[in-house]
Amino acid sequence: MAKFAFCATTSVAAIAASLLATPALAQTAPAAAARAEQGTVLEDIVVTARKQEESLQTIPVSDTAFSNQELTRKNINSVGQLQQQTPSFVSLPAAASNTTSYLVIRGQWGGNITLTNDATVAAYLDGVYLPRTIGNDASDLFDVNRVEILKGNQGTLYGRSATGGAINIFTNDPKLGVTEGKVRVRFGNYGEAGQAVALNLPFGETVAVRAVLNHDENSGDGHNPVTGSRWGYHDTLNARLAIRYEPTDRFKLIVRADRTSSDSANEANRLTELTPPNGATASTALREVAAERGLPATAAGYLAAYNLMLPYLGLGPGSKDGGSDISPHDEVYIDGISATADWQISDTLALKSISAYRHFSRVSRYDLDATPFGIGPLYDPYVEGDIQYSQEFNLSGSAMDSRLKWITGLYYSYERGTENAQQRPQRILAAAANPQIQDGTVKNQSFGVFVQATYAITDRLNVTAGIRENWDWRGLTGRNHSATTCFMTGLPLSAGPCVLKFKTLAYAEPSYLLSVDYQVSDDAMVYAKTARGYRAGGQPQLVTSSNPTTAANANVPFLPEFVNDYEIGLKSEWFAKRLRLNLAAYHSDYTDVQRNISGFAANGASFTRVENAARAKIDGFELESKAILTRNLEFDMNGSWTDARFTKYNFGSIKSIAFVYTPKWKAGASLAYTFNLPVGDLRTQLDYSYVGRMLDSLPNGYSPGASIWNGRVNLHIEQYDMDVAIWGRNLLNHRYWLQNTGSIRPLGFVSGFPNPPRTFGVDITKNF
Repeated sequence: MAKFAFCATTSVAAIAASLLATPALAQTAPAAAARAEQGTVLEDIVVTARKQEESLQTIPVSDTAFSNQELTRKNINSVGQLQQQTPSFVSLPAAASNTTSYLVIRGQWGGNITLTNDATVAAYLDGVYLPRTIGNDASDLFDVNRVEILKGNQGTLYGRSATGGAINIFTNDPKLGVTEGKVRVRFGNYGEAGQAVALNLPFGETVAVRAVLNHDENSGDGHNPVTGSRWGYHDTLNARLAIRYEPTDRFKLIVRADRTSSDSANEANRLTELTPPNGATASTALREVAAERGLPATAAGYLAAYNLMLPYLGLGPGSKDGGSDISPHDEVYIDGISATADWQISDTLALKSISAYRHFSRVSRYDLDATPFGIGPLYDPYVEGDIQYSQEFNLSGSAMDSRLKWITGLYYSYERGTENAQQRPQRILAAAANPQIQDGTVKNQSFGVFVQATYAITDRLNVTAGIRENWDWRGLTGRNHSATTCFMTGLPLSAGPCVLKFKTLAYAEPSYLLSVDYQVSDDAMVYAKTARGYRAGGQPQLVTSSNPTTAANANVPFLPEFVNDYEIGLKSEWFAKRLRLNLAAYHSDYTDVQRNISGFAANGASFTRVENAARAKIDGFELESKAILTRNLEFDMNGSWTDARFTKYNFGSIKSIAFVYTPKWKAGASLAYTFNLPVGDLRTQLDYSYVGRMLDSLPNGYSPGASIWNGRVNLHIEQYDMDVAIWGRNLLNHRYWLQNTGSIRPLGFVSGFPNPPRTFGVDITKNF
């Protein structure tokens, strides 16, 4: 990868140098007109939240949309960074990966990122469902047309368990008859260096090609003195190619291919808690350290072990270094190809087909104890791979003088993947059973048929109804074992092959939507809606059983979960489209809630299994506002309040617990002022975000509330159509524990990693 990245970097840099040395052509008339209009009215964003092009302000859907311009101005380069300006949306990196994130909307969290757990927040790239969030933050949003974040149940038009919401990423289509492109170079602290190029080329009147190449890297902000490796680094390469064929104005075919490769590491993992010894009584962690270092199993020996671990506890969240006996890192490779065909059969009938193939592979190494001592658990390595084939057809049209608009279609996907994790838990006390192998092969199939229609009762009153029937099949073959025991059966390995093929699970469940919207005035609309969705059940994958009885109890499938949403909202614009105010309030009934239950087996191996542990209710309120205060001064803000609570929670002695990754309060704001200079416009922007205290690890690991300030100053040089931007993230260098692994507290310690430190840099972008 490094050689490939070096070649790509060199090529892009050369292109950038040649383009930056060439004066731009005169500004086109449309561009000049757009600049003259800037600052007078709010931008009207066209979205496809209901799989048809509509204005964001006219649809009865809670949808946060970011245009390409807004993504650039807010210096948003990844899906995870969208949370800072989106109400009710939380994104946190997984413990073993800097590019794989947990996505949560309105308290809906999909659990661990395994092949047997469907996501509650579905992610789509150009209409193609991404089956897992593996590497979702490795893909840079360079040359993306827009991103839409739909909040709430999307169970009719969007399948595959979108009970919490959907994130739709749309890249730029190739443009016919236009030669254009842009080059961006970036450099910053911690060795930040990036080069990106996008190029659009027409071939005749019916064919166009758009190619995008982006490479970004930094050396990380921390050092591991035990292995000599770095913390917090990344080296990522993204490539996209799209070919458009449009022989007539009624037919269009776009074939897209993309590839992402990434090598990265999280911020330094360190101890956040350590239980001291009580005389001759000591935690598992201290007994491990004492045994490893040859210390006596006495009060004095355990105190000496405690003193050996203390220096690693002293490294608070502001520290950059951390000691671990392996070099944690995460390698991800993602490939995809799709073909989207649009056929306008008549003025009132259109057919669309989306065919796609997706693949990813991932290799991670991670030491959970955050020390150079052999405590564990340690994953070395965790290997995961997956392929998906999907096909969607939808037919849309209008009737009754366009008073009735409808869409119907079907969706099918086939997914096959493997997971293999080598875990070495408590490597001294349980050495005979090491390593623990988690090994499984998963086959998932989904099929859905849907129909949705909107009828205009009057010119101002519309009603929408939709229904979808979902069929899901889940298959798993497990081979989990230790050096001595087959976890799938609880029998010794000597008893025979360690393999258990579970019976294929089949589910058939409907989803529905019903909404009413009323256009109070030309600039204000109110709506009310209800929707039902479900998330498929599945088989337990991470089974660690030491005898036949516990194996039989562990190998029990978890059932589907169901969500019923009720929502009212307002979409409005005021003062001649200079102020936009959107509000939404919702209530969700959540039954058979799937929750990850984590702990430690008697053999010392960590386990995570899914159970239908709960019923819950979620209430919330969301606000989004954008205003042009003067021609040069802009302000926008967003906020959300979420009250998520279990009305029933039943797992062992735990009867009540908070929702994971669900802060009660969340807010964001941006203030921008543009100076009109002779050379061009100078735009200064300051962004603020706040995320309240939230549970990040069961049963009692919390991250504190945190405020983050980001900023960007951009000079657009009109003569050369070039932008020079200085940017900074986490300007006040606020450090806090982003993730705490509270589930390992029974071992006598807790580890965690902090949020990234202050970063800053310069972007130079040349358009041509």
